[in-house]
Amino acid sequence: MFNAIFEETIDLIKRWQSKQQYGDENQYRDDLIEFLRDRFKTDMFGGQRNITIKKEASRQLCDIGIGKFVGIELKKDLSAKSEVDRLGGQLIKYRKEYEDLIVVLVGKTNPDAFEELKETVNELRRNPYSYPKEPRIGIIDKGTTGKISKPKDPFNFSQPKYKW
Repeated sequence: MFNAIFEETIDLIKRWQSKQQYGDENQYRDDLIEFLRDRFKTDMFGGQRNITIKKEASRQLCDIGIGKFVGIELKKDLSAKSEVDRLGGQLIKYRKEYEDLIVVLVGKTNPDAFEELKETVNELRRNPYSYPKEPRIGIIDKGTTGKISKPKDPFNFSQPKYKW
């Protein structure tokens, strides 16, 4: 099933700017939760939406959960291969709990660690058309590298862009 909340969340996180540079990941998490709750309150017609956005409290769950639709994992100052390996292990666990996943990098992200993370995530991605469906995994770097990696279409189907 197509998860529109995943696409909307990706777009919102791209637009999110933390209120300040924080000393720890939990402060970034709280800032992002506040931003997402504010943006998900109403739909495009001004009606109230019933979307739960909460801090997750289990080692088996991401930092932020948008229902069971999207799990968001924040990583501050990602710098070493060992941290990327640990994150890869976390993502394997989280794939069982959420329809889709988003990794948000904050603080100072080492460019080599970012590249290693992209490789790790690409290895975890599966055919989105398989059954049971594997989660899409997006990476958004709000840290110092400033790069964004969106989920790839495994079949390289691209929608033509028509101008009317």
